[in-house]
Amino acid sequence: MKRTTFPSVLDPEAVGYVYESSCTEWWDMYWRSRNDLLSEHAAQFATCGDGLTQHSGLFMVPQSGLLDWCLSFTDHVLKHPEEAVGLGPESFGLYGPRDDEIEFLKSVRHKCDKRQWFSLDLKKVSSRGDLAFDKRWYQVPEWADGGVDSICSLYWTPNARPAALLNVVHVVLKVSLALGYGPSELLDNIKKQFGEGYDWKQAFDAFWFVLEGFEKLGQAKRSWKCALSNSEKKSPAEVPAAEVAA
Repeated sequence: MKRTTFPSVLDPEAVGYVYESSCTEWWDMYWRSRNDLLSEHAAQFATCGDGLTQHSGLFMVPQSGLLDWCLSFTDHVLKHPEEAVGLGPESFGLYGPRDDEIEFLKSVRHKCDKRQWFSLDLKKVSSRGDLAFDKRWYQVPEWADGGVDSICSLYWTPNARPAALLNVVHVVLKVSLALGYGPSELLDNIKKQFGEGYDWKQAFDAFWFVLEGFEKLGQAKRSWKCALSNSEKKSPAEVPAAEVAA
């Protein structure tokens, strides 16, 4: 899936959307919009009630477009599965944290009586002073308490918090689910932006499930082709009698 254009579900008379697999195509727009960005791969344009005829330039979908983008992209892909070749979470850069990383970061907690450093790659915590100069290790901050916000922030430590809201929502929801939706200021801020109702979460879940579903469908097709090409086709005469009887 490289580039595709599709209508808005909630406002089809005024908005059209574009998905682009290569975010370098929109590098200038990305940097201008990075403080209010839904995804590096999501742009929109104005229509005038005449289908997908473009009546404006492209601009990045703002964070407020979370609900409509998720609904519209999911609707388009389900109606046009032939355009979903190669689709998966990586199509939007939606990575981690893995379950083992969440479990490790839950154990990273600040201790008042000592300085500590942690390595997500090594899944280790240490109080060795020389690690302060090792770029593979990061100091355990005072706010590290094993909660949802702590795990998310520690996960983002090496690369800083992503600008794209889709990436933030993905990580916050995954960690929140793993911890049974404990207290989270990050999740509360998302709720403040989109409402206490969970329409936005259900829309994101549908968006996520369709990404996962087409990724697994692609894996299934590749495995099927591999098994077919490697299988030995035997004629009935070549099959031993014992196997036929079985």
